[in-house]
Amino acid sequence: MPNISFEKDAHFATLHSHLSSWSLCVKIDTAMDVFLDVHGRQIRLSAERKYHLESEHPEMANQIDRIALTLREPDQIIRSKTDNEVELHYRFFDITPVTRKHLCVVVKAATSDLFIINHSIFY
Repeated sequence: MPNISFEKDAHFATLHSHLSSWSLCVKIDTAMDVFLDVHGRQIRLSAERKYHLESEHPEMANQIDRIALTLREPDQIIRSKTDNEVELHYRFFDITPVTRKHLCVVVKAATSDLFIINHSIFY
């Protein structure tokens, strides 16, 4: 079970993980990906948001399985300091397109309609 913290001032610890070989993403249609998080909630990623994020973060191209794994098996979840309805899901990867790094998937969790607003790999 991951270390999950909703404290506003929490810092994440580096926890080493390995990418699983199975896909954790459920395709509903071509316009959206839907993931299950560690709490069993459905979190959506629209095609528009995916395109925007991959164009802003080219290292994230073809990283959908890592996004899914980060949501399903995060090392830590931290509530945003600036928006109480935003969760930051962190997972460490030994091998990435840009070396050993953390992936952060940012989820708006205000209602029953949870969605990814940002993801940046590898900082």
